[in-house]
Amino acid sequence: MNMLPKHIVDEAIAWTVKLHYNTPTETTLARFTEWLQRHPSHREAWQRVSAFKVEHSKVPAKLAHATLNSLQQQRLAETQQRRRVLKVLGFGALAIGSGWLARDHTPWQRMVADVSTSVGEQRTLSLSDGTTLTLNTDTAVSTHLTGPTRRITLQRGEIRIDTGADVNQPSKRPFFVDTPFGPIQAIGTRFTVRLYNDGAKVAVQEGAVRLFPASGTVPALVQTGEHHWLGKTHTEKLHTTAIDPASWAEGVITAENMRLEDLIRELARYRTGILRCHPGIADQRVSGIFQIQQIDNTLQFLARTEKLKLTYRTQFWVSIEGI
Repeated sequence: MNMLPKHIVDEAIAWTVKLHYNTPTETTLARFTEWLQRHPSHREAWQRVSAFKVEHSKVPAKLAHATLNSLQQQRLAETQQRRRVLKVLGFGALAIGSGWLARDHTPWQRMVADVSTSVGEQRTLSLSDGTTLTLNTDTAVSTHLTGPTRRITLQRGEIRIDTGADVNQPSKRPFFVDTPFGPIQAIGTRFTVRLYNDGAKVAVQEGAVRLFPASGTVPALVQTGEHHWLGKTHTEKLHTTAIDPASWAEGVITAENMRLEDLIRELARYRTGILRCHPGIADQRVSGIFQIQQIDNTLQFLARTEKLKLTYRTQFWVSIEGI
């Protein structure tokens, strides 16, 4: 049995949950068909996961969905939580016995999201209220636009939002982005939000947003050109940044006087595998505009301009050293 790539396995499991534990819409079914036909590995992963559909059918839909949502909220002790979820969903034997599904960092957030992207993928959506939502690499979101407020839940990754005018409603409804660290209210704006383990970075390109820490402490107003940190108990204004927080939406990383190791870490977000920067060149400063669609080409460009050496231990493990 061939070892399937991690992101393909994750996508197959996510589609299984979406189709078996929800009522799929025509749009969802069309997206699933497109994904299934995109590559033979997708069909193989789907066949392997579907082989356990008898086990899946024994799990109540509400229990499966609630279990996955609970996992998202319990980000600590990730491995133990994942094993419990696999057991509840009937994947336990597959995860333990076959080895091809057992992973240490399966992104469960994608399973409960309305839309997601895999590593290296970006996607732009036009929402019913006129909002444009752009997802960066390895991102998962859910949308809730039918109530008295418009809400987007960022479960994983990074997004850019251009809020819509909500013209089909009698009055313009408030717009919020919900994060594990507290909600963000948009005030006629364009802004980006990126999740980290202990908080979120928020940058405003147009208009303003208001940050509400989960603990209920005093909210903070973030205006055009400003960057803030949103934690569960506080907010903090960030005065300097070596990277344009919105440039990824244009397909590039725009860096100014950035540590080389930090740039490599950013590039690694868009490529499956490991990129390692040698400690001896970690503090070397780099400025420029770097493409994120073809990371290996960008690494070759970086090696030429910064006099670096690339060593491919495997296709998925690249070391960057000085010459």
